[in-house]
Amino acid sequence: MRHLGFVPALTAAAMLAALAAPAIAAEKPVAYTTFYPTQYFAQRIAGDLVEVVNPVPEDVDAIFWEPSRDDLMAYQQADVIILNGAGFAKWVANATLPEDKIIDTAAPFSDSFILFQNAVTHSHGGEGMHTHAGLDGHTWVDPVNAKIQAEEIEKGLAERYPEHAAEFEAGFTKLSADLDSLDATLREYQAGEKADTPIFTSHPAYNYIARRYGWNQIPLDLDPEEMPSDEIFAQIKTMQQTHPAKFLVWEGEPLPEIAERFEKELGIESIVFGPAELVAASDLAAGDDYMAIMRRNIEALAKVYKPDTV
Repeated sequence: MRHLGFVPALTAAAMLAALAAPAIAAEKPVAYTTFYPTQYFAQRIAGDLVEVVNPVPEDVDAIFWEPSRDDLMAYQQADVIILNGAGFAKWVANATLPEDKIIDTAAPFSDSFILFQNAVTHSHGGEGMHTHAGLDGHTWVDPVNAKIQAEEIEKGLAERYPEHAAEFEAGFTKLSADLDSLDATLREYQAGEKADTPIFTSHPAYNYIARRYGWNQIPLDLDPEEMPSDEIFAQIKTMQQTHPAKFLVWEGEPLPEIAERFEKELGIESIVFGPAELVAASDLAAGDDYMAIMRRNIEALAKVYKPDTV
């Protein structure tokens, strides 16, 4: 005897069991970035909703880093690729990346990109020789640009994951307020009586922020860990005749003997303004992230633009 009526009963029971079983959580999207600042912006915006990966080693200059074959494959397989843009990561120009995955964060102000005026070839530490020429990609050092770039990330993520648009907007709103606070302090400096104070900068990393806030700067080409030659000191002394700068802004803390020589021979005080391009994992763990670095940078500039408050 065939019990045909039993099959629907089993099917119904299986359906009920499936409905009662806990849903398997979907894997979160993976976004690959090309350096730390865009990683920071994306993490502030997306929180735990997106896994944000920056594969560039913390001790390597992201401008000249070359991804391995495995790195490139990881970019291609990521759900989202977040670029700084403005030609910052040199390898991108020669890589095949899926266009529909790319968020080019600097694209909204591409008509105002800065070109390096003179090609500079040098080395930092053990990284070997490299050249700064063509487009200047240090857009994010200017907090107004950084806000535009962060908004591009927010919009790009919201378009791809509309179910989380509200969370992305909330994250961007908080980040935007922090960036606005940096801008407000820099505008106070710009409005002050010391706004036109001449300065030297050690590296071509400050062109965007200098343009935004009217810095009277002359960029040099100095390594904070390498004593400049006597010839370079003589050249800077000659520059001081027409550009009487008493401050030198460094990307990183100069060796004590370097800072001392600038102070003693040229009357130039050293100030550190780190572009937050490279941040060690240990520093991040201690809370020294992009925003903390930028706040410290701007506080350091008070010596130049608001000396009465220091």
